Amino acid sequence: MADEQWEVDKKWLTNEAKKVKEINPSSSEFRDLKWLKQNEEKILRNRRLIELLG
Repeated sequence: MADEQWEVDKKWLTNEAKKVKEINPSSSEFRDLKWLKQNEEKILRNRRLIELLG
C-alpha cells in the first residue's frame, strides 16, 4: 500500500514540476505561485482555519 501511494505521489509531483517549468515568469500565474511560496509557512500555520473555511 505504501509503495502504491509513493508511486501516486511521485506521479503527482512530476506533473506539478512540469506545470511549473511551463510558467511564464511575467504571468499572473507566476506571481501567484511566488506569493504562495513566500507565504508558505503562514499558510501552513493556518491550515486548520483554511480547512474550516472550506
